[in-house]
Amino acid sequence: MPRSTSLSFRITATLVAVATVLLTIFAASAMMIFRDREMGKLRQGVKTDAEQLAPAIASALWNFDNAQLDKVLDGGMKNGYLSGIVVQAGPVLAARSRGERWEAVNWPPVQKDTDIVLQEQIYYGDAPVGTMTISATTRFLEQELRTATFYFAASILLLDLVLVLGLYWILKRIVLNPLRLLQSYAVEVSGAGAASSTTLSGLTFGGEMEVLRASMAKMVSMLDGRFRELQQEARRYSESEKRFRTVIDTLPDLLWLKDAEGVYLSCNKMFERFFGAAERDIVGKTDYDFVDRETADFFRTYDRRAIEAGGPTRYDETLHLADGERLLVDTIKTPMYDMEGRLVGVLGVGHDVTERRKMEDELRHERDRAQRYLDTVEALIVALDRQGRITTVNRKACQLLGYREEELIGRPWFETCNPREEGRYARETYGRVMAGEVDNIEYQVDPVLTKAGAVALIAWHNALLRDERGEIVGLLSAGEDITEQRRAEEEKDRLEEQLHQAQKMESIGRLAGGVAHDFNNMLTVILGHAEMALMKLSPAHEIYGNLEQIRNAGNRSANLTKQLLGFARKQTIAPKALDLNDAIAGTLKMLQRLITEEVHLAWHPAPQLWHIKMDPSQLDQVLANLCVNARDAIGGVGTITIETANRTVAAGYAGTHVDAVPGEYVVLSVSDDGSGMDKETVSHIFEPFFTTKAVGEGTGLGLSTVYGIVRQNNGFINVYSEPGKGSTFSICLPRHFEQEEPRQEAVRQEVRGGDETILLVEDEPEILALASSMLRGLGYRVLDASSPGAALALADEHSGRLQLLITDLVMPEMNGRDLSEKMKSRCPALKVIFVSGYTAEVIAERGVLDPGINFLQKPFSLADLAGKVREVLDGPAA
Repeated sequence: MPRSTSLSFRITATLVAVATVLLTIFAASAMMIFRDREMGKLRQGVKTDAEQLAPAIASALWNFDNAQLDKVLDGGMKNGYLSGIVVQAGPVLAARSRGERWEAVNWPPVQKDTDIVLQEQIYYGDAPVGTMTISATTRFLEQELRTATFYFAASILLLDLVLVLGLYWILKRIVLNPLRLLQSYAVEVSGAGAASSTTLSGLTFGGEMEVLRASMAKMVSMLDGRFRELQQEARRYSESEKRFRTVIDTLPDLLWLKDAEGVYLSCNKMFERFFGAAERDIVGKTDYDFVDRETADFFRTYDRRAIEAGGPTRYDETLHLADGERLLVDTIKTPMYDMEGRLVGVLGVGHDVTERRKMEDELRHERDRAQRYLDTVEALIVALDRQGRITTVNRKACQLLGYREEELIGRPWFETCNPREEGRYARETYGRVMAGEVDNIEYQVDPVLTKAGAVALIAWHNALLRDERGEIVGLLSAGEDITEQRRAEEEKDRLEEQLHQAQKMESIGRLAGGVAHDFNNMLTVILGHAEMALMKLSPAHEIYGNLEQIRNAGNRSANLTKQLLGFARKQTIAPKALDLNDAIAGTLKMLQRLITEEVHLAWHPAPQLWHIKMDPSQLDQVLANLCVNARDAIGGVGTITIETANRTVAAGYAGTHVDAVPGEYVVLSVSDDGSGMDKETVSHIFEPFFTTKAVGEGTGLGLSTVYGIVRQNNGFINVYSEPGKGSTFSICLPRHFEQEEPRQEAVRQEVRGGDETILLVEDEPEILALASSMLRGLGYRVLDASSPGAALALADEHSGRLQLLITDLVMPEMNGRDLSEKMKSRCPALKVIFVSGYTAEVIAERGVLDPGINFLQKPFSLADLAGKVREVLDGPAA
């Protein structure tokens, strides 16, 4: 135990001695540091005062303002540690020092070795104006040091006392006790005693010390490795910073960074050219130090805008570099923030766009000139890019489409100027052309949609646009508006079709007229002989009934040929001025009987209807045929509507309808709600013998007759019909300006004969024999001639006895009209009756007999012949 106590004492004494030495060294070092620090503060204070006083003193010296200089010196002496201030400017000397009570006095100071003295040259701008010497005393500092030394010594004594007590307790509890334990363990181990396995395994002191040593060695190794890594990172960072700086300085753009107050923090080489100064001379200054106030205000305004916007702002500005070069700069300014979101400043980038803008201006000028050339072209010029957007359009295209140029440029062509379906297909085709999947369509005709919604048909000539590498970049198209041309072609085709239809109807009419003429000749023989035979037989005779059937069949056949002649416009007519409303009203009962009671007949007359000129019998034929056709189309219960109206046909309408002529017309419309017809059926309904009825239910001549009658009266007819929606026949008849003529009822005349001499000329032997027999049976003297030559010979032989000439109109040698003229030259008083199967143009125009012409239509009966002969012979002289 004494050895332990001695050890503790020695350890404590050693530690106290060491601690005392250390504390003394610490105290001395602290005092030196304190003195150096305070001396540094004092020198810095003197320097700061000098920097603060220098501008004011320079200003006072520059302006020779001694009063101001005194105020500045007095103000400077208010700092209590200053012992004197001396300002020397040539002959001018101003000084301040301290009196015995440390008050400021106006004489030069007496400097001590311990004083701190600072002498500086004073500049006003760049011009030196004098020197300033400032001295500060250290006596106050020495007093503080002595006081501090006393406190340090007292503190050391007190700490020694505390340290002695504390170390003794700590050593005993923490150090000596473990050491004794280690000592006992060491004794046990060194003496090879049987140490407790638990304590020995739990405290292998040598092992713990080795672990501690190994851990410390490992930690040192790790720290050394980390230090080397940090050195490498520092070198890489330095190299990266150098490369970054090289890149920044190599950039052709102006690059700079300012703080929020507009003070420059950094810039690159290009920016140095702007101010004509190095970066070190620019940093720390503002725009106001390099440019005029107006320009500096302009720069600051956009700095603030960038900060307020919180993001990039862009504008163009013209910069005049220090070397005289003038640049047009595209400037972008954006605020910069640190990692914590605090504003660092404003980063500016200025890109020189002088040459680019010059080229753009030249390109714009060239484009404007090219646009003027395009605008003089009468074709539509449109250019598209690969996506189908419009890049170029000329004046002609704008006029047709109804857009302004700026409305079209950049817009997608197919969505803007193509009808929906055509536009979708054209857009797909265009995409394939641009992709090179299909060849360019050099010529095509497409519809385009104007702004007003109209559709125009354009013939396009297309050429691919390629870049310098030959890649397709778009399409250039020149177009011609062929809307009117195509419409005219379609109209021409339609009119040609109508003309072909009219020519076909005319040809069919001529054929029908010729057939009717020959058929009438045969019917004349059949009916004449049948009638003469019936006159010679009593009704009780066994063949009387057969002869009547022959006559009835002949009469029906005669009606059939009459319809053919009506279609062929060869029917003999006697037109009169009619009020169509009155004429139709008189036939309504007859028409109702024709259409049966199941069909309702509606009559809608127009008020103040104009008059027409027409044969009343033809009007009856037209109404009967149309109403019967409408009844058959209804096929049961329905309605037929008859309407009239006044109508003026304009030239435009007449130009699209072959049969129509401009003028005033009266319209007769017959409508039904029957089955209707398709277009194919409508195109054939006026052809003879065309019918949609079952076999035996119609001849196919009803509508043909209507068509012929309407055309014979200078009118035209339109048909409107759709399957399931009924039909409307609109007949337009020319307006007639004379008043209506009263209709006369036909008076049946008694068959009478006579004894006059008649020259009969007929090239058909059967008809010649029949007519001669009829006339002789009536008591007339008849001279027969089978040709015009034979007739002229008989006229020469019997010129004084001839009273009547009955001649066929169509004969081989000459027509009946020419024959009558020759006969009248021989017999001026000769009267003439013309006979024919139809009215030839030699005596009638469009079937209307010339004035003074006597005509007998084949086939004729004995009564017809007898009545016409007596009518002419008993009439006025020719």
